[in-house]
Amino acid sequence: LVMELTDLVKASKVSNVQLVVDSGAPVVGSLLISTHHFMFTPTVPGTEIEMLLENIEEREVRPCVGVRGQTLTIKCRDLRRFAFIVPSEDIAAVVATIDNLSIPANPTWLFPFFFKPRTTGPDGWSTYVLEDEYRRMGLPNESWRLSRTNLSYSTTPTYPSLLIVPAAVDDHELGDAAKYRMSQRFPALVYLHSKNGVPIFRGAQPLVGTYQRRDHADVKIFREILNTCSEKSGEKGLLLDMRTAGEAEQDRAKGGGCEMEEQYFKWRRVFAGLETLGTLAECFVRHQQALADPDGSLVTDESSWMRFVQTALSSALVVSNQVHRSTPVVVVCGSGRDLSAVVTSLAQVLLDPFYRTTYGFLALLHKDWLSLGHAFSTRMGHYGPRSPKERSPVFALFLDCMWQLLRQTPAYFEFSPRLLEILFDETQTMQYGTFLFNCEQERVVYEAEKLTPSLWSFLSAPVIRAAVTNPCYAPAPDWIRPCIRSQYLAPWTALFARWQPAREAHEEIVRGVEAMAARRDALRAEADRLEAELLAMR
Repeated sequence: LVMELTDLVKASKVSNVQLVVDSGAPVVGSLLISTHHFMFTPTVPGTEIEMLLENIEEREVRPCVGVRGQTLTIKCRDLRRFAFIVPSEDIAAVVATIDNLSIPANPTWLFPFFFKPRTTGPDGWSTYVLEDEYRRMGLPNESWRLSRTNLSYSTTPTYPSLLIVPAAVDDHELGDAAKYRMSQRFPALVYLHSKNGVPIFRGAQPLVGTYQRRDHADVKIFREILNTCSEKSGEKGLLLDMRTAGEAEQDRAKGGGCEMEEQYFKWRRVFAGLETLGTLAECFVRHQQALADPDGSLVTDESSWMRFVQTALSSALVVSNQVHRSTPVVVVCGSGRDLSAVVTSLAQVLLDPFYRTTYGFLALLHKDWLSLGHAFSTRMGHYGPRSPKERSPVFALFLDCMWQLLRQTPAYFEFSPRLLEILFDETQTMQYGTFLFNCEQERVVYEAEKLTPSLWSFLSAPVIRAAVTNPCYAPAPDWIRPCIRSQYLAPWTALFARWQPAREAHEEIVRGVEAMAARRDALRAEADRLEAELLAMR
């Protein structure tokens, strides 16, 4: 395999390359390209550039007027951009190497299968186990059972092998319900509130179609969800559909659609109103362009990215509010793998202080994003042909929403925004195997746990753990409620505009102010605690 990859390197070293900089003369140096790395080393010692070839999102070659060479512009997945003037006789070989190796046809060609980090920490692959998280929530119990119907991944290929379902629903009925949902993703439990026992479920849209198909097993799942909460609430359950009503109607013409009210009359359906994943991707690009605009003529609000952030947070607040009021919630989206994951994960962060610890947050990612099958490789374009229709920054949307929460209530989280930045970079550049592949089954087939290192091992190292820990952490009450009005939300410039030179000094000031605000909140919390103790003594 190494020899096969080596044959794809058409240019391993190119001299007399010029790095174009924003101000001043170009920097002369050499390009060094290996099977996985792209490096620029200046002739005079200075700043070097090193990245994984898989980090290269796009490349463009243009003639360079007045210089013997051609301009190679590289756009990186981690949002960096570079321009090099490459000698004309070498440009074809450099471009061929980038094209051969930046988008590997085979996932086993990716860097995680070759990376051997020097770590002494625990094995990250065994740090988080889905059954352990189920047990933490008190599952299974008399109302909810652990189903092994998907052990061979035949019922739902993109679900984990173990699932929590209503105890009154047998495996045969789960199989029938799977056939009624897109991607065979029937509603599955993702969270059970520790105090009132109210669940949150996730699933895909039903395959109703123009003939208005119905399925008794699917209806039974919804009925049994309510039955477990019959003593806790007399209200209808909440069925939150992440789509717009118009999009749901369009999906019905394609064989999908939404649940028929006469069959699910004990559920109140609400459309969250989030547009398609393609629109999300377009908004993300416009948002980056607005943040990178040097004269500030582009307004970030016009990109509509912040509207996605606001709607996702608003939906999560609705879900957490309903659960707090003892109302069960089922969240659905088209495939059941994308926007529903964003909202249910955020809702759990709002409801459960465990998920606001570092360990708990990573356990949440393992459960709701990795085990429950968010299609990371498809949405990020990690390997194979990159389909623009399938790619979308869903996980980046979740991280941005998390950053908004940390920005508003920094003292309530054990981790700092640095952890979110590491997670964003890893999903883009892929050094570890954690976010590789689309579901648990694919990770089993490609032996990811055996052949690739885990990001969790890296994050467990003491020096890294210290770097992502919030020194002002003060655990909050069980339920937190963020402000979701637009004036309380802000662009995440520390990540999305971090490579803009003009912003470096400004961001340093912002980080200092945020650290002081976090310290202030921690001191206020401590003062409140001491005051309560003093009153109790009186």
